[in-house]
Amino acid sequence: MAWNLDLDNDLRDAICMSRTWMALAELLRQVGRTDEASELETRSKAALKLWTQRLPNYPLVLRQAFLPERKLNHAVQGNRRLRRPRNVSVEPSDAQ
Repeated sequence: MAWNLDLDNDLRDAICMSRTWMALAELLRQVGRTDEASELETRSKAALKLWTQRLPNYPLVLRQAFLPERKLNHAVQGNRRLRRPRNVSVEPSDAQ
């Protein structure tokens, strides 16, 4: 099954590809291929800019969505780091 990407009209596609580009850019930087990494980061920023213009009331949400999880975990708001909760399992209660 082929995935027909539509980065300009489907926010899910844009976020998915942006995170992929940022992750690949990080790997490229680690092996010294900084020009290629910069190109991918530029693509990601362009996608974020497009969607920020289309959805002007949600800039913080969009920035967080476009950031790879590793970078999001290092974002600091006040003195608290934004972190995904640790493995919280939700199991059905036996008392029904």
